[in-house]
Amino acid sequence: MNMKQIIPILAVALISLFSSCRREVVHETVVNEITKEVAATVTEEVTVSARDWQEADNYYFATYDCSSLTKDVDSYGAVIVYYYDDQGRWNMLPYTTPYYSSDRDDTWAENLRFDWELGKITFILQDLDGGLPEYIDQMPDMYFKICIIL
Repeated sequence: MNMKQIIPILAVALISLFSSCRREVVHETVVNEITKEVAATVTEEVTVSARDWQEADNYYFATYDCSSLTKDVDSYGAVIVYYYDDQGRWNMLPYTTPYYSSDRDDTWAENLRFDWELGKITFILQDLDGGLPEYIDQMPDMYFKICIIL
């Protein structure tokens, strides 16, 4: 074999080698079907008085019916709750709020959070140490805003 015959064979071998080592990248796009063009929002305001709280093992709770909490919200939506403090601010839950009693010259803090299920929402109030709040009778009215996004 002479050099003129080896060069084309070598060229074909090199081209085959480099073209077979090409890495193929596959991009997969996942598209979720959106059935609504614009998100719907519903807001409801709730007042919880000191007499509304019920005692559980180590926390207090107040439950309210909320017909806007539907199966669609459970499947596709979101629920956000805000607490209106005495400074005139809306605070997103969970939230830790401080209290002061001049009668007892005492300061304490409570943890506010919520749970929800179809048709109802439950507000939960607990001491920061995980125990039962001591001064529930002195709690002021609490204002909550439930924001439902669907």
